[in-house]
Amino acid sequence: MLAIEDTLASQDLAQSPRVPPSSPLLATTDAFCEHLASQEQVDDARSWEGLASALADAWDMASETWPTLALDRNDYVRYLAARLPASSLPSQALSGLHTIDLYLACGCAQANEQAVAAFDAEYAPEMQRVLESQAVDPTRIDEVQQRLRTMLFVPKNGERKIEKYSGKGRLFSWLRIVVLREAQALLVPENKFVAIEDALADAPCVDDDPELAFLKATYRQSFREAFAEALGTLSSEERNMMRHHHIEGLGVDKLAAIYGVHRATAARRVARSRMTLLEGTRRELVKRLRVDQGELDSIMRLIDSQLDASFHRLLDAP
Repeated sequence: MLAIEDTLASQDLAQSPRVPPSSPLLATTDAFCEHLASQEQVDDARSWEGLASALADAWDMASETWPTLALDRNDYVRYLAARLPASSLPSQALSGLHTIDLYLACGCAQANEQAVAAFDAEYAPEMQRVLESQAVDPTRIDEVQQRLRTMLFVPKNGERKIEKYSGKGRLFSWLRIVVLREAQALLVPENKFVAIEDALADAPCVDDDPELAFLKATYRQSFREAFAEALGTLSSEERNMMRHHHIEGLGVDKLAAIYGVHRATAARRVARSRMTLLEGTRRELVKRLRVDQGELDSIMRLIDSQLDASFHRLLDAP
């Protein structure tokens, strides 16, 4: 974890000297006041001579702690203002916020790629240790972590879970509670999990060609085994991406936010994973089908001509 002490984040910013009237930092006070919850808070902030310097100190400490993360200064102070308790006065409450952690949370709330990458570097190992401490099945940990990242970074009803972090305590303390709560919700009962190969292979194809439907009915078990075998060749990230996109219905914009990449990169990864899965399924089907050469040739011609379209419907089914 970060070596910076809690006292650094919660120092008495109110004692900072007044910034000269000509300082451009004074522009941040207007942005800060715009997002305060009450007129009483605005009046207190406007009368606080140390406000501009206090905000400048918070910015300096946070941006130095997260040097790879470039945020807009006004966006950051607005984020701080929105997290002050409505019943408190800025001159008294600002120093109690963990402004360094809120800087990272602000970036993640904006789906900033550098912020998500910094979050992963700092907290993903800690999240994994929390899950391991709860005796989570090791084969499920990657999946649960990706589900947690979806919950934290993908908007639901217009808001990301990370935005609920208020800054009153350390970000990791808040995150640990979220991980424990969500892990229990995800892992109990166990039947809430559906194996990805079952969900994808069993998806209906109502408009299949009759001959392809016959093929699937006749060789269904071989198809399922071939599909599962091909799925096993994908990396953990590729399998999770397939689940997010093809089962949970997340588009490339949401995938990009979850994985901290550009939307074009997310789209390429989805396409590459799908192609790997299709090609692997074809190879495994050839190994498993015990038919004479003539029938095999007929089946393979049918697969070559229609399986891509069939898989497209399979994988896009909810």
